[in-house]
This record gives sequence, structure tokens and C-alpha cells, in this order.
Amino acid sequence: MKGLIDGVLVIVPSTQAMQVLREAASLGLTKIWLQQGAESPETLALATDLGFSLVSGKCILMYAPPVRSFHG
Repeated sequence: MKGLIDGVLVIVPSTQAMQVLREAASLGLTKIWLQQGAESPETLALATDLGFSLVSGKCILMYAPPVRSFHG
């Protein structure tokens, strides 16, 4: 259905990202993008354990138009 949210872009320090992942799972979200700074071995492991479709190690600004600055 159009307008439903199925994923989240996590742009918080890694110390807060674990809670965001747990909240996302409790809401039934399935797609997670961990922006640099939100990643840690623990957040990556939790995202895998929760069964998320995961993107990490990539900056959203490389893919969200308009691509500018050093990403261009």
C-alpha cells in the first residue's frame, strides 16, 4: 500500500542505534540503512539477528539526489 513505511534510515550515534533498531523491529519495519556513525559490530549483529534487510557502509548522500560535493 502506498504511504506505508517499511524501513528507516538510522542517523544517530552507535550508542543510540541499538534502541532504534529494537523500536523499528517492534513496529514491523523490515529495511534498515545504518548511516556511518550509527554502525558498530553490535548494531550490525543486532540488525542481522532481527532479520532486517540491511544497508551499511554507504552514505545516503551518495544515492539521494541531487548528488553533490565529493559524492558527485
